[in-house]
Amino acid sequence: STRKESSAASDVYKRQDEKQHIDKTVYLTDKVSGVKYNLSDIVSINLEPGTYSDRFYVSFGSETLGVDDQVLKQHLAVYYDNVSKKINITKQSSIGITKVEMYNSLGQLLTSTSGKILEKRTIQLNTNNLNTAVYIVKIFTDQGVISKKFVLY
Repeated sequence: STRKESSAASDVYKRQDEKQHIDKTVYLTDKVSGVKYNLSDIVSINLEPGTYSDRFYVSFGSETLGVDDQVLKQHLAVYYDNVSKKINITKQSSIGITKVEMYNSLGQLLTSTSGKILEKRTIQLNTNNLNTAVYIVKIFTDQGVISKKFVLY
């Protein structure tokens, strides 16, 4: 587990010093964005002010375990509509959505949606009250979980 505290936005640099008895590539994985950083290279991550506890972990594969994102992308269209200021999640098939969560760049849960609204073909998340920033929408389906990053401006 990694803990980072910051009072101002800053770049954090990480790199592996050495590895022994490991013949695989080592990655630093961001649980919020789903991004994997290859620690063979110097990694720069810009973090907003706040406390980061258990947001990052070390992994040994470039692919995350679980459902193939390509399969889920065939069943869902997820996009931001700049005119209506809403994030739209449209089902392309009979895939079942069980929950939708939205996080800020600090990994804080902003909204969680469940229930009847998820039975609609198109689900809309209102972003009118959100500041310009990066947000992550996590969609839980009966075939796995997919995360999508959005930049609202």
